[in-house]
Amino acid sequence: NEITRAEDMAARYRQANERLAQMFESDAGTLAAEKDLLAAARRAEQEATPIYLRALEAGRQNNTQEAARILREELRAKQEAWLDQLLSLANLESQLNDESAQRAAATSARLQSTIIVIMSIAVLLGVLSAWLVTRSILRQLGGEPADAQKLAGAIASGDLTTALKLDERDHSSLMYSLETMRRQLAST
Repeated sequence: NEITRAEDMAARYRQANERLAQMFESDAGTLAAEKDLLAAARRAEQEATPIYLRALEAGRQNNTQEAARILREELRAKQEAWLDQLLSLANLESQLNDESAQRAAATSARLQSTIIVIMSIAVLLGVLSAWLVTRSILRQLGGEPADAQKLAGAIASGDLTTALKLDERDHSSLMYSLETMRRQLAST
């Protein structure tokens, strides 16, 4: 019946209200405005509850006219004040959630930008490292590996006339050693 449903809804409201109050008390980030609105809603509830209980009692006694009169003439204004406080609290929570979501989105955008910059730097460092390693290897070889292979093959087949064109500053590379070996073999 309606009285049982109303009592059940009131009990559920009290549980939710108590959980909200506990959350506000335990969360250090709860604003004073949130606590003030919850306190105002609780005061409005305390003003409306005795009237509500009288209306329920009239309903239990099958005095529907008195119950309706109490609801209409006494409870309605108190209940509207109570709901206004709850709506103000809900609006504040919605505003705070929107602001929090905006801050989270801004943080996410900054992190994405930072990640892109870091990845770009990592790619550039990778390319630079590859270039330096390749340069170092080519410097040790004294030229392209295919040229060294070609000269070694020519020497192995007895062709000592194929000369390499080396950098004048090169005195220690593999190509320098191959060219020196070719010259020495050719002079014998």
